[in-house]
Amino acid sequence: MMATVATSLDLKVHPGRMWEALKDAANFMPKAAPFFWKNWEVLEGSPSTVGSLILLTFNPAARGDLSIKVRVTEFDEEELYVTYESLLDSDPLYKQLRVTMSIDPGQDEESCVVTWSVFYEPVGNQGPPSKEARHRLLREMEAYLRTNDVYMNFCRTLSRG
Repeated sequence: MMATVATSLDLKVHPGRMWEALKDAANFMPKAAPFFWKNWEVLEGSPSTVGSLILLTFNPAARGDLSIKVRVTEFDEEELYVTYESLLDSDPLYKQLRVTMSIDPGQDEESCVVTWSVFYEPVGNQGPPSKEARHRLLREMEAYLRTNDVYMNFCRTLSRG
């Protein structure tokens, strides 16, 4: 049976800048959150193309010596969200795992709300990534963008009504 958890945090990063970083997830994620990711290797396509295949290698301290293959199943440039789904038999802890990261405007124009939703069917009693790990990942992404002069090309207006 599929279960769902979601974490939303207000981050002090312009939503367009966060989106630019997520579009370049293969480069961004291992740099922003090395405690969680060792590497994202694009096997087919690109991180911003539906159907692309990516090999995610976790930091051994986070999930042991584990790599899983995911496919980009949704990528919406207008609504600012991306969904990754693990391939069957790729993850020993989950029969199915689908992660969506979405970005909404924050309280001011230099902030955003990032929501990390996890839909999963565990093997045995395995739960989702811990709430602490999800919060830490989002805070590490924020800290990386606030301390590094990257993904500054976000000259677009976010207008959703």
